[in-house]
Amino acid sequence: MRRWWLILTVVLVGCTPLPIRFGFSPGHPIMSDPSPGTELDQMRSLGAKWVRLDIDWSHVQAGGPNSWNWTAVDRVVRAARARGLEVLGLLTYAPAWSPREPGCTGDKCGPTDPAPFVRFAREAVRRYGPSSGHPGLRDSIRQWEIWNEANIPHFWRPAPNPARYAALLRETYRAIKAEDPDALVLSSGTAPAPDDGTSISPPTWVRALFRHGAEFDHLAHHPYAFPFHPSVWEPWNAFRQTSELWRIAAEHGRPEVKVWATEIGARVGPLTEPQQRGWYRWARDAWDTEYGLFTGPFFWFQVRDTAHEPGFGVNRPNGTERPVAEAMRNHTRSGQWVMHLPARAAWSERHGLLVLADGRVRRLDTGQALTGNVLRFTPTTGVSGLRPDGSLTDRPGEIPDPHRVVAMAWNRQRDRVGLLTHDCRLYRVTRTGRIWESRPHRGSCVALWWDRSGWLVLREDGALANGAGTTVRSPYRAVAAPAVGVARDPDGRIVVADAWGGLHGVSVQATSWGPQVRATGLVWTPLGPLVTR
Repeated sequence: MRRWWLILTVVLVGCTPLPIRFGFSPGHPIMSDPSPGTELDQMRSLGAKWVRLDIDWSHVQAGGPNSWNWTAVDRVVRAARARGLEVLGLLTYAPAWSPREPGCTGDKCGPTDPAPFVRFAREAVRRYGPSSGHPGLRDSIRQWEIWNEANIPHFWRPAPNPARYAALLRETYRAIKAEDPDALVLSSGTAPAPDDGTSISPPTWVRALFRHGAEFDHLAHHPYAFPFHPSVWEPWNAFRQTSELWRIAAEHGRPEVKVWATEIGARVGPLTEPQQRGWYRWARDAWDTEYGLFTGPFFWFQVRDTAHEPGFGVNRPNGTERPVAEAMRNHTRSGQWVMHLPARAAWSERHGLLVLADGRVRRLDTGQALTGNVLRFTPTTGVSGLRPDGSLTDRPGEIPDPHRVVAMAWNRQRDRVGLLTHDCRLYRVTRTGRIWESRPHRGSCVALWWDRSGWLVLREDGALANGAGTTVRSPYRAVAAPAVGVARDPDGRIVVADAWGGLHGVSVQATSWGPQVRATGLVWTPLGPLVTR
């Protein structure tokens, strides 16, 4: 049988919005601002949902191990939450009394004993976490980043020490989880750096963290590339190192780890203002498309220029906005930030190729929404079964967080649709609206397939299970790129697609797109495999 390898590109404009992953890292000046609301209001106007705030140990406990001054942090946290901003709390830097290497001065000295820092972190979670005794602060911070740029000597003095930092991170992680089991703990954001005997490059640093037994939920990274463009394909490019950091985590059995850009920016000076705008546009789009499967939020540094780090701000020193501000607003107004929602497709013998778009299943050849024997999906009403006459059988609330649905497949034998969420919950929905739920995997799931052999559920790391949770042999182990799609060929062989367009498990005359392009799925039709992007 002759087989063809086709590329299906579907751009969804005006589709149901994804959770916003854009935010700002404003730096320390906002923490000393008696009226932070103005800057926070501008962040919201620019489309931000997140803000990264410095919770500086050297300030909170400046007076000694039993002194606590949360006044500045309380002020900014309250203002951020009042504006609907999610807070990433950066726990960092060291008071003068903290244990340190002999002769080390300043607030960037790495602690030689983690206990005082762990105590500080525990108190921060008690104050801003879900069990806080302060109603205005309760549940205000559920994400924590542990130290800033510990891979370079400027921020971990006298020199980066991955073993010592891994111990600090491990003990802090356990303390935070003891207070708030659902909190997310991020490693220190890695600064762009070479392996030069003083600094440690991000890939080398992350490998060392695993080697020394660090514990964390996700990796933080600072993928600056200026004055070069972030698309430059060079091993030193911190933006391009993002996929390598995820790959290292996957190699160590942690494919569910995401890489968060907790600082990223482009400086006017080396760049012109129009170049800064173009740098932002490319980086933000790439973060959500090419790297979207294995990344978390994207924090732009910063809103206003400072004398210490001029040129990074959205605002000029005189307070007027640079062109990058309008680019940020255009993302929000035009829906560009969500237009790259990956195409979710299924093949139906009755209807042909179906694509899940803007909350509906559409037939590709006409673009018309189908009204019978298919499924409608919206984030507000949940999942609704459609009768052949097009009338609805609503079952609201049956599928929690429907925006987390990442894959769909058509059960031709029983005329039902399967929906798979990112946390690996499989929902099988009949056309009358009846729903069955199972959880065949633990981890991050990305794709679903059905044929007469039953359901196949695919995880990002390439692992496979059937609908009952029994492990199935997979032709792919995700090392170079995460898995994105699964199907069976007409001979019954399992085929897996990776994020770079490569096919595994079948001999097809095709060339992988490589890391510059991100695939989103795989569909098998009578014409052969279609890879979506």
